[in-house]
Amino acid sequence: MEARLTQIENTTLAGYLRYRPADRRFDEKRGQKDGERESPDAASKNYPFRATVLAEADAALRAYGHKVEDLVAELEQRRETLQQDLEERYAVQRDEIEEKYKNELEHVEQRWGPNSVKHSFLRNKFAEMSDRQRQLEAELGRPLRVHLKYWYVLIMTGVVLVEIPINRFAFELYFAETPALSFLIALGVGFALMLLAHYEGTWLKRSTGRIRRAARVRYIVGIVALAVLMLPTIFLIALLRQHYVQFIENQQVSFAELLQQGGLENLARDVISTGLGTQGWMLFMINLLVVGIGILVAVVRHDSHPDYERIVNTRNKLERKLNRVKMKLERASSKVKREYESRLSLIEKQQERIAKDIETASAQRQKCIDHKERMLERVVLHIVQRLNAYETGNETSRKTAIPSTFWCSEKQEIRRELEKAFVEEAVCKDEDITSIHALNYLVACVSQS
Repeated sequence: MEARLTQIENTTLAGYLRYRPADRRFDEKRGQKDGERESPDAASKNYPFRATVLAEADAALRAYGHKVEDLVAELEQRRETLQQDLEERYAVQRDEIEEKYKNELEHVEQRWGPNSVKHSFLRNKFAEMSDRQRQLEAELGRPLRVHLKYWYVLIMTGVVLVEIPINRFAFELYFAETPALSFLIALGVGFALMLLAHYEGTWLKRSTGRIRRAARVRYIVGIVALAVLMLPTIFLIALLRQHYVQFIENQQVSFAELLQQGGLENLARDVISTGLGTQGWMLFMINLLVVGIGILVAVVRHDSHPDYERIVNTRNKLERKLNRVKMKLERASSKVKREYESRLSLIEKQQERIAKDIETASAQRQKCIDHKERMLERVVLHIVQRLNAYETGNETSRKTAIPSTFWCSEKQEIRRELEKAFVEEAVCKDEDITSIHALNYLVACVSQS
């Protein structure tokens, strides 16, 4: 911008940028020559040198003003283009981003929001289970009573593992050739005993709750049935274990040789007739103790009401699922919001850049206006210096009276005359002027020249 203005002033107002001593001497000599001819006349209201200087300055200022106005128009066009771009294109982009953000939020709400199918289903089921839990709490007058909730599976697994070495010995006689099979059978027996202990303890605990008599009778019958099934099983395992011990001590052949010799015909009779002895009874009691521990743990673990824990667990599970859906909604909404804010921030940065460009164009336009003021002031000063030099030379060489117009040219008066060049130039640049006014203006310009 500064370079453009400097170029314009150098091409249009080069003669007015400085007034050198040589220029002053030239104007004084010209005044002396006119003074020797007694020109201008003492009674004249104006003199040719002044009119010529002002006409030359007016023409130079018009040329200068025309180019500066072109530059101002260029800056104004740029400012209007940027303003239109700011108000239209970026406003449209901003509206599109906001509309897309709204649509994406609606999509997230439809998928994870409170009105979504999954969210509504979980919320309704959670409310239903919460009501049932509160109803049970009111009926029983107590909260859920369970213990060893997270240790129960570990303890019952320990019962199964402890049963393996106790029971495996009972099957070594029959599966000595395949010890892995005897291990698996012992594991299965231990798992079965663990299940029996689990249901024995659970039903025992529920039989003590506030239930109907028929339900209590069913639980007691189930408890007796499990005990009838469990105790003979443990006793039979003890007999098999003791029979294997006696077989190892008395037989000199292997079980496979005994099988070939037909020595297993009376195996069942031999097992039943086997006496346990002290060691057998000890292992039998240990087995009962292990199963009894399982039953006791099951009693402690479960609540006396058959549906209380299921309802509470279902409610807690639904609550976790509902919280996960809410978290997904929050994460999805936050992601959409971050993307929206990122896009919006980019648009705002671009708008700020364009706003700065608009401010720059406005500032440059103002610089052009200020530059015109400075150039007008310099031209006025240059003319005053020329007129003073001319009048000084004319006064020293003439013999008649000094013209009344000498030494009367004030800066403000000259400025007012030269300002017309800028004003008329601005009028010619006005886009709202009619063709008739423009023609009249051109005729007036020609007549003045």
